[in-house]
Amino acid sequence: MKTLDLLKVVLVLVALAIWAYGARTGRNGLMIVGIAFVVVAFLLRWVNKIMRRP
Repeated sequence: MKTLDLLKVVLVLVALAIWAYGARTGRNGLMIVGIAFVVVAFLLRWVNKIMRRP
């Protein structure tokens, strides 16, 4: 597994844990942080394409 792929998987798992804890405790701030981590993991999809540009 590539390092970037591993980073994406770890970010999504951390995001899920943060979001679930926020949902369980009723803390909206933590839920938003979890969603932000998912967005970052989603945006990492384009890192390879951006790095390959001449």
